[in-house]
Amino acid sequence: MREYRAHLLAGGPPGPMWCDVCDESKQTLFRLAPRPAQRESDPGDGETWALCGGCSEGLEDGAVITAADLEERRQRRRGSQEP
Repeated sequence: MREYRAHLLAGGPPGPMWCDVCDESKQTLFRLAPRPAQRESDPGDGETWALCGGCSEGLEDGAVITAADLEERRQRRRGSQEP
């Protein structure tokens, strides 16, 4: 399963950016990048993810998050936005 390392954006959020979890333009607090070992085994995938404050809740700088964790966060955010 693909794993990503969370990186807290230094110097605070750069301004509104697209959150890849809730699909809204919000203040991005974290960037997720593929872990280096996976980058070597799959050099064609340099995919990074941006997470807003709500979607990154509970994350810490340097934490490892899986694709399944991202999907769980996506489902949780969608559920909180339904009427």
